Amino acid sequence: MATSQQSQTTIWLIEDNAGDVGLFREAAHDAGLEAVIDVMTDGSTAIERIAQVDVRDVPDVIVFDLDLPGASGREVLTAIKRHPLLMHVPAILLTGAQRFETDPEHGHPFVPDEYLVKPGNWSQYWGLMDLIRGFIGMRRDPSLSSQPAEGLRRPHAAT
Repeated sequence: MATSQQSQTTIWLIEDNAGDVGLFREAAHDAGLEAVIDVMTDGSTAIERIAQVDVRDVPDVIVFDLDLPGASGREVLTAIKRHPLLMHVPAILLTGAQRFETDPEHGHPFVPDEYLVKPGNWSQYWGLMDLIRGFIGMRRDPSLSSQPAEGLRRPHAAT
């Protein structure tokens, strides 16, 4: 787990689209976010990694897509929130969908800490990096408060 003594920031990025992975890496670099970005390209691999995580390799933030091969983003989120070492790690859902449904009555009891429409321009990517930086800061120093990142779009709540 990242602590105040640990200087290396780690982000797990669970995303199957190589173009989105490249844009995420580029945006992080351009925004000066110094972090190891550990990429998993399918939900099954992510769930296996979650099951094997120990205290030495807990990431600072987990960013994941909803539509993944192998296992869905919902299944990944459930595994994250049920794991005692990961349940408090910020989980950010990035989705291409304009709607995100939370459905506790149909087996989806967990919601991500933040969910956003995938950025469509650099301003939105910078907003995402600011959001991630804020989550990292709060994990390292819980007394910090987070302000919502400007310019990011959230999916509409399903009715």
